[in-house]
Amino acid sequence: MIRRQLAARLAAPGRVVPAAPLEAPPLGLLRRPDLAVLPAPVACPLLVVEVVAPHFLESDHRTRARDYAAMGVPTYLLVDPRKGTGVLHTYAG
Repeated sequence: MIRRQLAARLAAPGRVVPAAPLEAPPLGLLRRPDLAVLPAPVACPLLVVEVVAPHFLESDHRTRARDYAAMGVPTYLLVDPRKGTGVLHTYAG
């Protein structure tokens, strides 16, 4: 549902990509968010989306927010469908 909503509002030439691997070799980081919004040409995602999994709750809230900021991703949306909530993390670089 989030993918459809983002894609409907995204101006070309950007795109919404499910499970796009994001790698930052200098930082030793590899992440695979549930969704990523990519500008064109692809450089760094403008937004990544993670849907909370109960066994990754701590990782999704703290570790991934820190890692995505370190990777230069300016916006990270963490969605908890069990609670019907979302947390938006932003990083100004």
